[in-house]
Amino acid sequence: MMAWAKPHRSRGEKAKRAALGIVLYLVLVLCVVLLLQNDVVTRSSLLWGGVGIFFGIALWAVVHQQNVNKLTSFTHEAIARHGVINAELSVEDIKLTSKISTTRMNWLCFDEILPLVDATVLRMGAMVYAIPDAALPAGVTPMQFRSDLQRWLEASR
Repeated sequence: MMAWAKPHRSRGEKAKRAALGIVLYLVLVLCVVLLLQNDVVTRSSLLWGGVGIFFGIALWAVVHQQNVNKLTSFTHEAIARHGVINAELSVEDIKLTSKISTTRMNWLCFDEILPLVDATVLRMGAMVYAIPDAALPAGVTPMQFRSDLQRWLEASR
């Protein structure tokens, strides 16, 4: 499984963004009130401006969702073309084989090994390769598997 990694924002970063949004909202409201008090803007022009902004945002949302749906369908089609992906992991490298391709990667390609609830993730930059726990050989526990991967990754450095 390959995907784009999403950045993890800390609580502090999220709080700063929320505070900035509130401050910008208050500045916008203050500007609108000042413009209305000084008769620079009438209520009807303000209403029609708001309606225009609303329709602009609605149009953007529709186009954005169409583009997301298109990218999602491209991804699903590409994954379907590959079919089942077999992974062979060894001390030297990782070999991924599908119906249409074979890839061999050295452990130096990978940055870290991450545990999930039911899988192990090998991260390589912004790409991740998830190996489900259900796909592990009989008798191998996820903890043993992750331990081996971590040892092989560290040995490559």
